[in-house]
Amino acid sequence: MVNAALQNYPTAHVEVGTSTEILERWLTTGEFDLHESVFFYLDAHFPGADFKGAAYDIQAPDAVPLQRELELIKRYRPNSKDIILCDDARIYMLGPFEHGNVEWLQVPGGISFIKNLFPSNSISIHFSEEWYLLINLKSKSLGIAS
Repeated sequence: MVNAALQNYPTAHVEVGTSTEILERWLTTGEFDLHESVFFYLDAHFPGADFKGAAYDIQAPDAVPLQRELELIKRYRPNSKDIILCDDARIYMLGPFEHGNVEWLQVPGGISFIKNLFPSNSISIHFSEEWYLLINLKSKSLGIAS
């Protein structure tokens, strides 16, 4: 898979590892300027679950890395003005999603960890498609939208 990515995107920087390992390395080695805003796109679903028919297994190691990823961003960029977009996050709550709910695949605790990490007025929830969660640390006046 890595070789195919490099063939399709020869100028891309590709690393092999879990998202949390790579993200922590980037955040601690100066890949990001602490004074500039960064746009993070995090795919909240289970790694590999849509690849070659792999099963969704909430108990698998690193099955739902979103909480750890957000904790890392908060830890290493505590006063940032970053924007964080999370895709496929409907596994954290039920709601009026365009493509329906996945009741059988809910992460215990839902999105409470997000509300504990970031100010509620920086969190916006969009129910289009499979749900997008936007954490906008540039603007502190979003409020939780549903």
